[in-house]
Amino acid sequence: MNLNILNKKRIHNDANERNEDGTNLVNLENKKCIPWYGFDKYFKYVEETNENIKVLCLLCLPSRKTKSTSKKSSTNLKRHMKKVHVYKYTEFLADTDVENKMKCLQNIQNDENTVTKSLSMDDKSSNLIQSTLHRIGTGNEIITQKQLDSAIIKFVVQDTQPINIVDKPVFLNLIRLGLPKTITVMCSKTLKTRLNSAANEMVDNITKTLSNIEYISETADCWTQGKKSYLGITAHWINTTTLVREGASLACTVIKGRHTFDLIAKEIYNINIKYKIQNKVTSTTTDNGSNFVKAFRVFGIDKNYEENLFDEDQNMDEEIELIDLTGVIENTEGGAENEFANEVNLSAHRRCVSHTLNLVATNDVEKWFNENEKKADVLQLKKLYRKLFAKLTKLWSKQNQSTIVAEKIHEVLNMYLRVPNKTRWNSTYDALLQLKKIINGPGGLEKLNQVMDFNTLSRILNEEVVFINEFCDIFGPVAESLDFLQGEKAMYMGYLLPTLHALERKIKSRQCKPMTHCTLLLEAVLRSIKKRFDHIWMEKELVIAACLIPRFKLHWLEGNDKLNAELFLKNEFSCSESEISDEPSDSDSDSNKDFFCLPTKSYSDKIVTSDQELLNFLNNKNIDLKSLFAFPKVLSKFIQFNTGLPSSAPVERLFSTGGNVMTSKRHRLGDDMFENLILLKQNKMF
Repeated sequence: MNLNILNKKRIHNDANERNEDGTNLVNLENKKCIPWYGFDKYFKYVEETNENIKVLCLLCLPSRKTKSTSKKSSTNLKRHMKKVHVYKYTEFLADTDVENKMKCLQNIQNDENTVTKSLSMDDKSSNLIQSTLHRIGTGNEIITQKQLDSAIIKFVVQDTQPINIVDKPVFLNLIRLGLPKTITVMCSKTLKTRLNSAANEMVDNITKTLSNIEYISETADCWTQGKKSYLGITAHWINTTTLVREGASLACTVIKGRHTFDLIAKEIYNINIKYKIQNKVTSTTTDNGSNFVKAFRVFGIDKNYEENLFDEDQNMDEEIELIDLTGVIENTEGGAENEFANEVNLSAHRRCVSHTLNLVATNDVEKWFNENEKKADVLQLKKLYRKLFAKLTKLWSKQNQSTIVAEKIHEVLNMYLRVPNKTRWNSTYDALLQLKKIINGPGGLEKLNQVMDFNTLSRILNEEVVFINEFCDIFGPVAESLDFLQGEKAMYMGYLLPTLHALERKIKSRQCKPMTHCTLLLEAVLRSIKKRFDHIWMEKELVIAACLIPRFKLHWLEGNDKLNAELFLKNEFSCSESEISDEPSDSDSDSNKDFFCLPTKSYSDKIVTSDQELLNFLNNKNIDLKSLFAFPKVLSKFIQFNTGLPSSAPVERLFSTGGNVMTSKRHRLGDDMFENLILLKQNKMF
């Protein structure tokens, strides 16, 4: 049955019921008193005066305030609809357009025979009022084949849909609604071809964009999914116009065999060659894996970078590299491989500070417990630590495994408990922080122990409550710093050292507070942070990066560290012998209120330097990042030293997208197609 014809028939029937004055006979009691066609849908007649009529707006109900208008003009009612019910105004104009209705009537009269024939085919359809769907979307424009193809590709890429969805009858029936016969829906084979073409175009666009960038940084990591291993790489740079960080995902390529340092170095170098940025990458940030560290130690710009540190940290990271003798023999015999290895050149290496802080809170704490368990006080703390986490681990597991337990927890605590992620230490801190807030709330400990009793677990003791509070006080600054440094859009390498210096001050300030159980643990954490970051504590590039951020300049340093920073700036800006010093106008003891522990009092800088622009920058009191535009030379150095990222979190986000694409039902995706889908989604090409 042609629904469009039926719809026209309905209009025809309505039109035939109109009276001579243009009113509709349906709902005669209301319509005979309102002289304009279609107004009865929105207004109800109330009373009539000499020249006016009063009506009640049905959209204003339950308000009973009446509206008055002349019998000869509906202007007041139209003005009311436009002013008060603007969201219905377009529909109101369509319903009250008599000329449009008359045109429909004329068309119906011309097709009278067609209507009669259609009605005889199915009398039961005579009551249908549904309109015909003419096109997909809204508006009057006609959809084209190009628009449909682009919409399908965007749907598959952005919503991580399987490619063969375009072959499913349900999808085809949905898409073809309202489309003309000349428009076709592509098959899965055509879709794959379009995706490959889009991926090639994406690579060309990224390569063209990166060709205009002077300084680029990368993050890299390995990931396993679907019984395959992948190497992910992301590129980042600073927009010289807005100073906002921009980025692109370069690769999520399959790597076969063992993840040895030379294989990783070769893959990273090949990807840099593909995008023609092998000489532009200033630094690459990875985790503390021994294979990545050694790859950059051997093939990086600075061959001696972290060489001694690598040997020292090998046991601490518990990522000992096993040497495959067969591989060594093959590499010795394969001259081509050795020749390529001599050509590989990688950038400077940065260890992911988030991963390092994660090691401080996990590996280093465990190592400290094991090394000092013969001491009575440490052994007592270790038992308390183990006992508490054993209880909480059982509670978290029960919540995940049983809906009854989860319902009980929500009933008693009015919330679900946060469950730690084994690969993210800060999730453990967040879970303990939630318990701390629950316990310190009204009746919190009793409620929590009620949950423990329901699960037949040992109750939380008072000494364990004290431990939770002290543990959160110690590791709170660590978790805050870790979360902060994982940023991307507004994160610069210059934030690294001020954050670490502030972290040390915050933890030291905890030493002034009396602690019952965790005094020794606090000292162990402080030593671990110092040891882990000792090699970068006053590294020249990082110090310059921090000093070129207007918020910091030289204010975050003290004593000899400040003198060294002054020397770094002199050398970098080719200053002659000069004196750069800035002294606070007043001391401020309450510096912990600021995240970076900077003095809240303004500085009165006294600077003498041969570089006038550097002098003006250091004397400038404006801490807004955009103030750098007034100092072109300083701005150039800022971009050079701050392009790098202190954390490899962006590549972790790439793998999160990969996890959504590579589901258990999609392990048969080809390697190239899998990579194309991830990169197209990450780079938002559709």
